[in-house]
Amino acid sequence: MNTVFELAPRSRRHDWDKALAFAIAPAAPSFAAIYFFADSLALASAVTAVCLAGTFICALTLASTPLGRVALTREALLLDSGFLRARVPLAELDLAAARPGAARDADLRLATREANAVTIPRRSGPALVVTPLDRDGFLSALKTLAA
Repeated sequence: MNTVFELAPRSRRHDWDKALAFAIAPAAPSFAAIYFFADSLALASAVTAVCLAGTFICALTLASTPLGRVALTREALLLDSGFLRARVPLAELDLAAARPGAARDADLRLATREANAVTIPRRSGPALVVTPLDRDGFLSALKTLAA
């Protein structure tokens, strides 16, 4: 049994401000460099506009990509998000005590949106917090494995 749950996005909208920040970062120095070397405001403005638009489109796709997933197997909970990959054996977790909400003393936090947070206590040590998109389905899968 492998059950995969996508992580909840931070919001349901595109991350326009992050994409714009990524686009402005290379566009501003490009404008200054082209204007300095070519001494043409029209050329610098045109090249900067193309640079800004192209980078914005690329950055918007990066800013709205899925954040990762949580896979639940019979032996372990597999966390995968960007460069973070973790495997937590189910024997270390108290699945029956899993509850909605985020614990502040958690050891490993794969939390994106507090409304979707699920805290899974460990048998010893700090808890684990994840935020699956389908919080209720994730909790029922945990309860099924605990039984």
